[in-house]
Amino acid sequence: MIVQPKDLSLNQVLMQWPDLVNNLVGVLRLRRESIALVADIESMLHQVYVAPRDRDCLRFFWWPGGDISKDPVICRMKVHLFGAMSSPSVERFAYEEMRKILVLSLSLS
Repeated sequence: MIVQPKDLSLNQVLMQWPDLVNNLVGVLRLRRESIALVADIESMLHQVYVAPRDRDCLRFFWWPGGDISKDPVICRMKVHLFGAMSSPSVERFAYEEMRKILVLSLSLS
């Protein structure tokens, strides 16, 4: 049984920001810089925590054991998910924050 939402989904109301993920020109620039960062975006997003005050925006239903004849459990995501409209922006923001930390730590050593 496929459940069709009667109302809007979160992805339908999220504002889509500009695609900030590097294009090929940005990747080629790598040859000019002294430090390179490479990341698996899907795995990385599961390491970026959602602030507790924002977790209600990422609620979902879970049917333990897959039995949809029973009442679902309401769960909230604690980490960002891959595939959301906001994923590219979250990925880029986390990447930039980690880059700043890395550059600072290298300059202190």
